[in-house]
Amino acid sequence: MNLTTIIIEVASIIYIIFGLLVLFSKGLRKNVERSNAKDMNGYIAFNGKFNLVLGIIGVFIGLLDYFFPSLTKVWIGLFLIIMLGSSVIQAKVSRQFVK
Repeated sequence: MNLTTIIIEVASIIYIIFGLLVLFSKGLRKNVERSNAKDMNGYIAFNGKFNLVLGIIGVFIGLLDYFFPSLTKVWIGLFLIIMLGSSVIQAKVSRQFVK
Protein backbone atom coordinates (compact mmCIF):
# COMPACT_ATOMS: atom_id res chain seq x y z
CA MET A 1 0.00 0.00 0.00
CA ASN A 2 1.39 3.40 -0.99
CA LEU A 3 1.83 6.24 1.42
CA THR A 4 -0.57 8.33 -0.67
CA THR A 5 -3.30 5.71 -0.23
CA ILE A 6 -2.79 5.72 3.52
CA ILE A 7 -2.90 9.51 3.71
CA ILE A 8 -6.07 9.73 1.61
CA GLU A 9 -7.76 7.00 3.65
CA VAL A 10 -6.79 8.50 7.02
CA ALA A 11 -7.98 11.98 5.97
CA SER A 12 -11.24 10.50 4.72
CA ILE A 13 -11.81 8.54 7.91
CA ILE A 14 -11.24 11.74 9.91
CA TYR A 15 -13.92 13.45 7.78
CA ILE A 16 -16.32 10.57 8.52
CA ILE A 17 -15.59 10.70 12.25
CA PHE A 18 -16.00 14.48 12.28
CA GLY A 19 -19.30 14.18 10.41
CA LEU A 20 -20.60 11.67 12.95
CA LEU A 21 -19.45 13.85 15.84
CA VAL A 22 -21.19 16.88 14.35
CA LEU A 23 -24.42 14.95 13.88
CA PHE A 24 -24.52 13.36 17.32
CA SER A 25 -22.67 15.73 19.67
CA LYS A 26 -24.84 17.41 22.27
CA GLY A 27 -22.03 19.78 23.26
CA LEU A 28 -21.77 21.06 19.72
CA ARG A 29 -25.51 21.68 19.66
CA LYS A 30 -25.18 23.86 22.75
CA ASN A 31 -22.39 25.87 21.11
CA VAL A 32 -24.44 26.38 17.97
CA GLU A 33 -27.43 27.49 20.06
CA ARG A 34 -25.26 30.31 21.40
CA SER A 35 -24.12 31.30 17.92
CA ASN A 36 -26.12 33.23 15.36
CA ALA A 37 -27.53 30.23 13.45
CA LYS A 38 -31.18 30.76 12.58
CA ASP A 39 -31.78 27.07 11.78
CA MET A 40 -29.63 25.16 14.24
CA ASN A 41 -30.86 21.68 13.32
CA GLY A 42 -30.48 22.36 9.60
CA TYR A 43 -27.01 23.79 10.09
CA ILE A 44 -25.81 20.82 12.11
CA ALA A 45 -27.45 18.27 9.82
CA PHE A 46 -26.02 19.86 6.70
CA ASN A 47 -22.46 20.07 8.03
CA GLY A 48 -22.51 16.56 9.47
CA LYS A 49 -23.89 14.97 6.32
CA PHE A 50 -21.59 17.03 4.11
CA ASN A 51 -18.53 15.81 6.01
CA LEU A 52 -19.80 12.22 5.88
CA VAL A 53 -20.22 12.42 2.11
CA LEU A 54 -16.75 13.93 1.72
CA GLY A 55 -15.29 11.13 3.80
CA ILE A 56 -17.04 8.47 1.75
CA ILE A 57 -15.85 10.06 -1.51
CA GLY A 58 -12.32 10.18 -0.08
CA VAL A 59 -12.42 6.52 0.91
CA PHE A 60 -13.53 5.68 -2.63
CA ILE A 61 -10.65 7.71 -4.09
CA GLY A 62 -8.25 5.99 -1.70
CA LEU A 63 -9.48 2.61 -2.91
CA LEU A 64 -8.99 3.71 -6.51
CA ASP A 65 -5.45 4.75 -5.61
CA TYR A 66 -4.84 1.34 -4.07
CA PHE A 67 -6.17 -0.62 -7.04
CA PHE A 68 -4.75 1.66 -9.75
CA PRO A 69 -1.38 2.86 -8.39
CA SER A 70 -0.19 3.94 -11.82
CA LEU A 71 -2.70 6.82 -11.65
CA THR A 72 -1.66 8.08 -8.21
CA LYS A 73 -1.12 11.64 -9.41
CA VAL A 74 -4.63 11.70 -10.85
CA TRP A 75 -6.17 10.45 -7.57
CA ILE A 76 -4.19 12.96 -5.50
CA GLY A 77 -5.24 15.80 -7.80
CA LEU A 78 -8.86 14.70 -7.73
CA PHE A 79 -8.79 14.38 -3.94
CA LEU A 80 -7.28 17.86 -3.52
CA ILE A 81 -9.73 19.45 -5.95
CA ILE A 82 -12.69 17.85 -4.19
CA MET A 83 -11.49 18.84 -0.72
CA LEU A 84 -10.67 22.44 -1.69
CA GLY A 85 -13.85 22.80 -3.71
CA SER A 86 -15.93 21.39 -0.90
CA SER A 87 -14.68 24.10 1.45
CA VAL A 88 -16.01 26.77 -0.89
CA ILE A 89 -19.30 24.95 -1.40
CA GLN A 90 -19.75 24.33 2.32
CA ALA A 91 -19.08 27.97 3.17
CA LYS A 92 -21.60 29.23 0.59
CA VAL A 93 -24.35 26.79 1.53
CA SER A 94 -23.80 27.31 5.27
CA ARG A 95 -24.58 31.00 4.85
CA GLN A 96 -28.26 30.21 4.46
CA PHE A 97 -28.33 28.92 8.04
CA VAL A 98 -26.75 32.05 9.57
CA LYS A 99 -28.67 35.20 10.41
